[in-house]
Amino acid sequence: MVDIQKMRPSPALKPYVLEYMYMKVIGQPKGQEWSRSFPAPVEQVLIFYLTGYVQATYHNGLNERASKSNLVGQPVHQIHLSSSADLSFFMIRFQPTGFFRLFGVPQHLFTDVAEDVTLVLGADMQRLREQIENAATSTEMVIYTERFLLHWAESARRPTRPIDYAIGQMFTENTRPISLDELASDACLSPRQFERSFMERVGVTPKLYARLIRFNRALQYKQIHPHESWLQVAFATGYFDHAHLIRDFKLFAGVSPTDQKLQESLSLLAMLNSQIIEKKL
Repeated sequence: MVDIQKMRPSPALKPYVLEYMYMKVIGQPKGQEWSRSFPAPVEQVLIFYLTGYVQATYHNGLNERASKSNLVGQPVHQIHLSSSADLSFFMIRFQPTGFFRLFGVPQHLFTDVAEDVTLVLGADMQRLREQIENAATSTEMVIYTERFLLHWAESARRPTRPIDYAIGQMFTENTRPISLDELASDACLSPRQFERSFMERVGVTPKLYARLIRFNRALQYKQIHPHESWLQVAFATGYFDHAHLIRDFKLFAGVSPTDQKLQESLSLLAMLNSQIIEKKL
């Protein structure tokens, strides 16, 4: 069982931050690990582990313990997480391109990997981590975090550009999908310039990102309509046919839609999900 508390950012930080979240695993027998495999979400997050530990196994077989201050770039593949029974953490979920615009760090450096954010942003981030660790409540954690982020927002490393609004349009559910050429035009860039700038901001190509959005929309739809078949889900969420949905499952989740281990993770995924695929800048 998990206790989850979600908090909204202040108006000044809404262009950069989707939400803050505090989570604590409760009721887990002492000494027993909690373990789940998760398909790739559409998000970039910063996680501060407060108690316990998390062990991450990646699609390439790499197995490592997550750092206490963990910057997670855009995932592309399934990840398996194991944690101690006493796990608790505070998470910052960023808007698409939000981390890049705040800190100016190219996101393709962190695609499908996690890194100790104090090695990326230095002493200021280390101080924030200490403040969050010593905070008495999740509300206090948010206050310290907002103070830190507002300082960066006042002199954002990368100003908001038309491409940031164009990327936000990818999350809008339309009857007619927006083509990448249209998005490039909206961003006032050539297709080649658009792809290069997109990779810098998001970490993956526009085409792959669009597939990730559609895939996560299918997962959310299934949560809302559990009695519909995956074929119905495919057509309801913009897939050309069932085979394309299965192909995305194998890439982003590493399993088929009916895999039992996936089903065990979907209920927790629903609680963690912040409806990010419906958000736009």
